[in-house]
This record gives sequence, structure tokens and C-alpha cells, in this order.
Amino acid sequence: MKNIYYIITTMIVLSGCSQTLLITQGEQGYAGELDNKYEISELNKVTSEAVSVFGLGRGEHREDGLITNLVAQDLNYTQSNLIRLASFITYSSIIPITFGANASTGAITIPLGILFGGILNNVTWARTSSNEAITNANMKLIKENPDIDLFIYPKYNIQSKNSLLSNRAKVSIFSKGARLKTK
Repeated sequence: MKNIYYIITTMIVLSGCSQTLLITQGEQGYAGELDNKYEISELNKVTSEAVSVFGLGRGEHREDGLITNLVAQDLNYTQSNLIRLASFITYSSIIPITFGANASTGAITIPLGILFGGILNNVTWARTSSNEAITNANMKLIKENPDIDLFIYPKYNIQSKNSLLSNRAKVSIFSKGARLKTK
């Protein structure tokens, strides 16, 4: 039982309430040959937010927006909530299986197991809210600019707040857009 307290205390300290600000820009910001063939314009800022609890996203998006660049390749992956739910159930069963979930101990071990499973699942899937926010912001940028053929060097401003049981992320995208010149 002492070991579980040590594990939970370590997880609380390591995953504490952190806030991260990451600002990245695509490649080098040089449009190069695009000047001759495209009309380049500054696009409006796009913002999206997402929240996950116990590592499970709300499933707020039904469509995916993908803008190929350097930042999205590390963060923007999609993963089914079904896989996250399976890992949550697995983690949640550790304490009840270890200490037994009979009539006398079940009232304590089952809620502790759910809490422990939620904490572990949230640590395992810590980027869920960031990924949903990036995907939603990408889709919003694409939908709000249907005439744009190419998004040039989008700059992502990603703010995330991680807590013990949930994660919250807010993403803003600043980008230039290029459309083919018509003759």
C-alpha cells in the first residue's frame, strides 16, 4: 500500500499544474518562387480550444483538418477515444484486482481504482486536448479560407494547461495564404 502512495505522490509532483507556451513557425518564412505564380495575403487568426478529462477527449470534432508543416507532424495525431477508454479501464482495474473488490473492500477499492486509472490515463494521453485543438484549428482555417490554395508557414501558438485529472489547450494559428493567379 505504501508503494501506491509513493507512486501517486510522484505522479502528482511530476504532472503538477503546468502551463506551456509553444510558438513555432513552419520553415524559414521565405515564400521564394511563390511570388510569381501566386497572390499572397495575410489571413485572419484562427483559434480553437479543447479539453480532455481522464485522458479522454470530448470528441468535439467530426472532421479532421490537416495542414502539412513541421509542427503538426509531432503533435497532430488522431487516436480513437475507444483506445483511450480501453487503457482507462485497464488502469482502473489495477487497485481492485490487487486488493480485491469484495463486499467489504469494494466500496473503497473501486472508487480508488477509478481515480488511479484516471490519473494514469491522463498522464499517458497528456496531449489529447492539444491534438484536438490543433485539428479543430486546422479545419477552421481551411473552412474559413476556401479560396486559398496553399497555406504558407503557419505559426502555431499552443497554450496547454495540464492538471492531475484533465488537460486544456488553446491553439491560435497565424498564417499567410496563397492563391493561384488567374490570367
